[in-house]
Amino acid sequence: MRCLAFAAALLCACANPAGPGQSAGELSSDRGSRGPTGPTGATGPTGATGPSGESLLPQSGSRLKGQRQVHRGDDGSSAQAWVNAFWDSKLGIECTPGGAADGQQRCLPAGRITSLGAFSDPACTARLAMAWIGGSDGGTPEPVVPYVQEGWWGESALRYYHLGTRHGGPAWYVDRWSAGDGGAPCLQYGEPAQYEFYQVGAEVPPAEFVRFTVTRTR
Repeated sequence: MRCLAFAAALLCACANPAGPGQSAGELSSDRGSRGPTGPTGATGPTGATGPSGESLLPQSGSRLKGQRQVHRGDDGSSAQAWVNAFWDSKLGIECTPGGAADGQQRCLPAGRITSLGAFSDPACTARLAMAWIGGSDGGTPEPVVPYVQEGWWGESALRYYHLGTRHGGPAWYVDRWSAGDGGAPCLQYGEPAQYEFYQVGAEVPPAEFVRFTVTRTR
């Protein structure tokens, strides 16, 4: 009987470690302060590299070179702007995306380019290329691009021809504004001429210009 009473008292003491008159909650409040933080663990492995984002600045390829214009101030300031024209390192010209004669988007010649619209004879049958000289401000125009453009920029099927030699004689044009029943008259350009005139060479195959694949993302 004494053994049973002793076992019961021991069981109660193990179930409630608090001393006489002390609750378990009061016992937990007597814990000491938290110890110092342990050392930092080893760095984990590097995660996979995410996809690269698309840059708004032109990116160079093996042939087309992206261009940027940088302004640097004497005080150390600088400003950078992107140029909407590539440098074609094979052809030695600037070019911009446009619709070529084969229906593809290609990097087409840009700059002071000549266009069709003049003729070397009074019947307006022998075509000449023409380049705008400008007004009488005395400025020197930039060199012409060695290509002749047929069609208006923005059209989807521009054709190009090699630029020939300079035409030094008179030139004529078709006056479509004065067209009548007999057709549009062929008139001679007056003096002083506001244009330079050139012979027109062979057509340039569209594949001569770098092709673009156009995608749109959101």
